[in-house]
Amino acid sequence: MRDKKRDGSEVEPITTTTRENIRWITGFVMLAAGVFIFCSIISYFFYWAEDMSALAERGSELSRPRFSNVCGEMGAAVAHSLVGGGFGIFALIISLIVTVLGWRLFRYKKLRFNHFAISMCLVLVLGSLTMAYAFSTRWELFGSGLGGDYGLALSNWLTAHIGFIGTLLVIVIGWITTGI
Repeated sequence: MRDKKRDGSEVEPITTTTRENIRWITGFVMLAAGVFIFCSIISYFFYWAEDMSALAERGSELSRPRFSNVCGEMGAAVAHSLVGGGFGIFALIISLIVTVLGWRLFRYKKLRFNHFAISMCLVLVLGSLTMAYAFSTRWELFGSGLGGDYGLALSNWLTAHIGFIGTLLVIVIGWITTGI
């Protein structure tokens, strides 16, 4: 049974073609977002100091900061929040997850995304923790080290609660479990 508009004409129901178009557009947007995030992060690896300075200047009305990131101001902001303020070098995993999800929607493949997403999330967290545990802020890359702010916070919290050796055991067991 079809619905009626106010003027008396009938409303077309959502068809399979409409659903396919929505799925295709959503997949394409996610695929583009994943590529954007990837390019932003790769560029941030090379220009993080310049981008951090430009982000700090951004609020001032006297100067117009120049961003070195290939994706501009938005790319620098996204990369800084994911890498420096997030998961360090393992933030690339986020772009991989978004890209794969977008590709699968775009190409209309069954998602069966659970195993992949869970594995990648474990690699994301364990990688960030491992980098922060191993290197802390020694090189002062990205403003927070190779593990990002998240990895540093998690490493410090675990070390405070279960000690240096306990944190190392959690990392080793986590990587073994992820591999299985």
